[in-house]
Amino acid sequence: MNEDTTQSRLSRRKLEKRAEASSPRDLDVLITLGDCRFATTRQLTRLHFTGNATPKAATRAANRALAKLQEDKLIAALDRRIGGVRAGSSGFVWSLTNGGSRLLNLEDEEDEPRRRRHDPSPRFVEHTLATTELFVQLRSFSGVTVTTAHFEPLCWRERLKPDLFAVTTDGEYEDHWFFEIDLATESPSRIAYKCELYEEYYLTGEEQVFPLVVWIVPDAKRHAFPAGLADAHGIADEIVEYKGRQYALSHRRLPYMRNKALTDDYFILTLFALARELGGLEEHAVLAVGLPPAHMKAGRKEFEAYFAGRSPIEFRYNKCPRIVHVEQVLCFPQAYAAAMTRAGDLAGLPRAFVVDIGGYTVDTLLLRNARPDMAYTMSLEGGVNRLFNEISGALSGEMGLHTEQDQIEAALRGEDTLFDFAASHLMKTTAERFTARLLRDLRERDIDLQTTPSVFIGGGSLLLRRFLETSPMVKAPIFVEEVNANALGYQILAEAALRK
Repeated sequence: MNEDTTQSRLSRRKLEKRAEASSPRDLDVLITLGDCRFATTRQLTRLHFTGNATPKAATRAANRALAKLQEDKLIAALDRRIGGVRAGSSGFVWSLTNGGSRLLNLEDEEDEPRRRRHDPSPRFVEHTLATTELFVQLRSFSGVTVTTAHFEPLCWRERLKPDLFAVTTDGEYEDHWFFEIDLATESPSRIAYKCELYEEYYLTGEEQVFPLVVWIVPDAKRHAFPAGLADAHGIADEIVEYKGRQYALSHRRLPYMRNKALTDDYFILTLFALARELGGLEEHAVLAVGLPPAHMKAGRKEFEAYFAGRSPIEFRYNKCPRIVHVEQVLCFPQAYAAAMTRAGDLAGLPRAFVVDIGGYTVDTLLLRNARPDMAYTMSLEGGVNRLFNEISGALSGEMGLHTEQDQIEAALRGEDTLFDFAASHLMKTTAERFTARLLRDLRERDIDLQTTPSVFIGGGSLLLRRFLETSPMVKAPIFVEEVNANALGYQILAEAALRK
């Protein structure tokens, strides 16, 4: 940061004098940075410099005011800009200095030692600025007034940690909101876990008016389909009724099952997808589905019959009758389907291993000239859920810390957390050992990622990415980041199969 940490601490007298000379707008800027932690010049202009005749005049006024606050050592700019050098002064990212924070809390200030300020990680800044942008947009909506806005950590509720809590009014109604901002950096398992925390908190009844939970995602691909079911009891927004029973979607994931054909759960999930994709009351469809590569030989025919044997399928979607005639079911290896979204990277490679690191298992598949060798598949017990248990147990046993899965994931991804160095180091070394042990297990089974290119898929792969990329046992890894990569791959493979 551009704050000069070698400067002497501003005296209380100087701060009081500066506070008296500050305009209401100066104080509003400081309060915003105190709440949001980071904001760009452009965001602060839109919030506090709206009374000027033109946008250029507003920007000039903002630049003058921010320069003065910086000169007085109340705010500081990060060394990097949003949008690079071409963004000019509008791309500066501002935060409070120690002096600015003390000025806002003069009445409560005690004679404390000066706290050292650390440069935040780029990912933390990006996420914080996205939260600030959400707040700016809420404030800009015509006819809507933001009466309350609590940022992290003020908006947290015990284990539940939304990015922003807000209360808005439109003159007639008051609405409460929890906002979660997803920048496609979190694994699907963590998203599902957060949704479970919201469900648990809702059931406590602690909120007099439970806020509407809004997830903000960067694009349509990130809008993942929930992978769990619950009894609807006639009160859900989206209901499928099949054979007299009502179902609703849930983010509480279905438990791992080797044979998915033993229950109706996966079939019911498919009915939701069919209802969304097919708008007519009676439709014909070709279903593209998948199984782990190691389960294809034993389970493919049964899984295809699991769907095809029920055609025509009669059900109700939001009380509206639907009929779907399943003309054909095509079952593909899951890992292969996901890898096909990176077909361009695989072209020309005589061999490549696909490694799918999930919560419960690690599934592997050998590709020869971008085609699957189904005689060379494997499914190992011990996905990243085992790592979470190891880390949680170590933190509890060695440091007396109680941790949740989302906290561990955030630390492993290098995000800013409240863990001290010792706890962070313990988690990092545990993850390094877990990754090394996993790679050794693969090598013992003739899956050598040093001599053969690899494609890593699944939320566990993304979580362990930095450890995999720096491991001497992995060369030239390719990472598939799309959370719906298998679904995209099924479409690619099905279209190719139907053209034959």
